[in-house]
Amino acid sequence: MVEEVSARPVDVGLPAVIVCTTCRSEQGERGAVLAESLQREIARQCLGESVRVVAVDCLNACGEPVSLALTGEGQASYVFNHLEPTNDVADVVSTVKAWLDADRGFIEDASACGRLRFCLTARIPFV
Repeated sequence: MVEEVSARPVDVGLPAVIVCTTCRSEQGERGAVLAESLQREIARQCLGESVRVVAVDCLNACGEPVSLALTGEGQASYVFNHLEPTNDVADVVSTVKAWLDADRGFIEDASACGRLRFCLTARIPFV
């Protein structure tokens, strides 16, 4: 189940894949499609004990939909834009795996991230 968050703060616990659900891709797909697809794929790959999918109303990147963030305590955070909810699921999951495996979440070799390498908007270092 995708965790839904609106105005309340995201609980610090498992690292999170945060997806803007109101964004629409150029093809008209909402970010909610991406959140649901990611949840299914993360469960299918048995990653649910390592990361959770959190749906939020807005990531304030409306001009560059669909947006997604990776964040976790003690890890670098990432923000990605221009995602395609149907086509980018595999690349998002590959990026999540690389992020979880990386020292403090700092992905040094992004080759496994596929198209997401070109969708990165920000990397926020762990402090």
